[in-house]
Amino acid sequence: MTDTRLSSSEEAHKRREQFIDFSNKADLIKLRLAYEMWSNKDFRSLGFETWEDYCEAPLESGGIGRSRSYMTQLALTYEKFVKQLGVTEEKVLEIGARKLYSFKDDVNAENIDDFMIKANTMSMKDLRLDIKGIDQDSCQHLKIRTIKRCEDCGKIIL
Repeated sequence: MTDTRLSSSEEAHKRREQFIDFSNKADLIKLRLAYEMWSNKDFRSLGFETWEDYCEAPLESGGIGRSRSYMTQLALTYEKFVKQLGVTEEKVLEIGARKLYSFKDDVNAENIDDFMIKANTMSMKDLRLDIKGIDQDSCQHLKIRTIKRCEDCGKIIL
């Protein structure tokens, strides 16, 4: 008889994969729906005066029960990457909503291809430094705050 139980590392890997898959799909759905609610001005159809009122109204009153800033972040991220720059929803799934939102103001039609490659392989911190053109290894740490952290690369100086 063959033992079909998974090792603890296999189980951990399976949970990780399930979490990432579910989380990314949920984020994409939230991005798309927030964009559709915002662009179609659903708040008017549902009797709210403003987008903010609709977003922040309690669920029981017909609102979304979320902050306007959060809902707007979702809508603008979808608009920027999918509608304006033509990024496929599959690519949005790969990169993740949070990373895309963090860099939406730095990305344009000229650098989208390069950005997507880097976003797929780099951490948010490394991508942020790359976009700023900062090499952490050669940074001179000239912008040190009182906590002795370089404002350019974020490294703490002892």
